Amino acid sequence: MTLSIRKQFDIDTDADELFRSLTTNFADVSSWASGIDSSDVNPKFAEVADGVPGGRICQVPGFGFIDEQLVRYDPSSRTFAYTADAEKIPGFVQNLKNTWTISSAGSGSTVTLNLTADVTGPIGAVMKPMMRRKFDKTLDSVGVDLKTYAETGRVSPQKSKELAKAAR
Repeated sequence: MTLSIRKQFDIDTDADELFRSLTTNFADVSSWASGIDSSDVNPKFAEVADGVPGGRICQVPGFGFIDEQLVRYDPSSRTFAYTADAEKIPGFVQNLKNTWTISSAGSGSTVTLNLTADVTGPIGAVMKPMMRRKFDKTLDSVGVDLKTYAETGRVSPQKSKELAKAAR
């Protein structure tokens, strides 16, 4: 059975600029997104375009290291998608994919996130609602973090707390 979550966020910044920033800085997600301790270019994957890495490695509390590979990069539609494979993701969650589309909305943009995953087996059937809540909360947090960072150039209050805690 498929788990599918769709979120939209309005951001007061140019859509082309936001797409370029998100893709060329794909590996730097930990600099603005809360819940990610570190991120870097994943050398297993070749660049998908000039300056756009083909993947990243993120360290996320509770999930360990996550390999994320760009599987779609389309500047004409301002869409990119990546798969995620975490060392500590439950075995009943497979084929995790997140697709981002940035569209123009007046002088700003709308970011649409579509997260999908296959949830399998009897444990998956029981755990699907809990996984939906967890992913739903994560995507809401990403939206707040991205909006704050894109509009102000500063990290969100949640990311700021995480950075202060890590510095101690």
